[in-house]
Amino acid sequence: MNRDTTQVPLRAILAVLPQTQCRLCGFDGCRPYAQALRAGDADITLCPPGGAFTRRSLAALLGREDRDGEGGCLPAPRTLVAIDPGGCIGCARCLPACPVDAIVGAPGLLHAVVAGQCTGCLLCLAPCPVDCIRVHAYEGPAHDPWPDRSGAEAHEARLRAYRKARRNRVPQRRESAHAERERKRREIREALESTRRRRGWQGAGRDRRIPPGELRQSRCEESIMSGHYPFGGKANRVTAFAFFEQNQLGLELQERYYRWWYDFAKTAVDKDPDLKATRGVDFKHYPYGQHAEADFHLHGYKWATALADLGAFITNVLFPKLSDDAAHKLAHDHEAMLKALRAEREKAPREAVPDVGRYRHV
Repeated sequence: MNRDTTQVPLRAILAVLPQTQCRLCGFDGCRPYAQALRAGDADITLCPPGGAFTRRSLAALLGREDRDGEGGCLPAPRTLVAIDPGGCIGCARCLPACPVDAIVGAPGLLHAVVAGQCTGCLLCLAPCPVDCIRVHAYEGPAHDPWPDRSGAEAHEARLRAYRKARRNRVPQRRESAHAERERKRREIREALESTRRRRGWQGAGRDRRIPPGELRQSRCEESIMSGHYPFGGKANRVTAFAFFEQNQLGLELQERYYRWWYDFAKTAVDKDPDLKATRGVDFKHYPYGQHAEADFHLHGYKWATALADLGAFITNVLFPKLSDDAAHKLAHDHEAMLKALRAEREKAPREAVPDVGRYRHV
């Protein structure tokens, strides 16, 4: 016979739940399910990962009848997930989906699942746009009180889920390190532009005087803003894809275009003692490269992805170091290189791609 359960400690109910946070019970986690159990608004047979132990424990704790799974869900064996490193694109969509923070990674970088922290909730499968998350059965030793998980594991999962939920509720008061760097750079650029406008000066030559209130962009900025370079600013791999599509460059010519910028970056780093002494420099294994916090590699995808990552490093690190004459020479050399690639394209034109409406294949 059911009794009043509103005085049952919530912690006692949570202790007999497996804390997978899988939402198979119809609630948004184990804590909301426990609150509904205490209020008498949920059945004790709604937790498949908990199996017979959870059902019997809830029946004894809440004074309900153990119906041996009638009207509820069948027991579900524990599963684990792993991310395929060859398919991950670093979109970071699986990170907020994991309720226990078992996935490590950052936007633009390879993600990985901490096997010892994965509860097998499978909530990360749906957000993945490239289907690179693999599911496999749990093959670890038997535990107590659940056959495939221990009470200590459930307790740790509950704490991780609570900490993540609390972080999501409390707004971030401090800006991230990346945002802080970008803010400082923006303030410095605005201060320099204000000084140049006030003095009516840009550059080192005597003929570089410009009327007050006007600020001429550098050669690199003009090339980026006019679309000469398929990276920089808000450009991404989609921009690089569009650039290759506009110039009708096949995979071989795309690689040659990327190699030209890769050699430019490698030469610039080798000639600059400050950049060469920076930790993390690695231009020894083409097409992979790394400089400080800027990584660019293929991830098994096409050259537009590599070009977008490499272009971010070139735009943020190398372009600010170029003089106006060097930037003018770079723009001229880039145009000559692109003209040569177009001439080769005319000799061996790329096969026509099927037109599928607003989407086109590259």
